[in-house]
Amino acid sequence: MLTGLAASPGLAVGPARRMVPPPELPTTEPSVTDRDAELRRAIEALDEVADELEETAGRASGEAAGGPAAPG
Repeated sequence: MLTGLAASPGLAVGPARRMVPPPELPTTEPSVTDRDAELRRAIEALDEVADELEETAGRASGEAAGGPAAPG
C-alpha cells in the first residue's frame, strides 16, 4: 500500500506512478585533444541538421510551412 500527502479527504483507486531518481551524470570532463577539430565537427553537424530542417520545411504545406502560428 502506498501512502502520501492527501490533496482531499477520502480514498482513491487508480494506477500509481513511482518517480525514480534521475540517472547520474558523468563527473569527468570529456578528453578532447584537438578542440578546433571538435568545434569543426560540431559546426558541421549543426549545419547538416539545419539543412535537413530546411528540406523538411520545404516539403511542408499550408500553415506548417510558415512556422509556428502567432498567438492570439
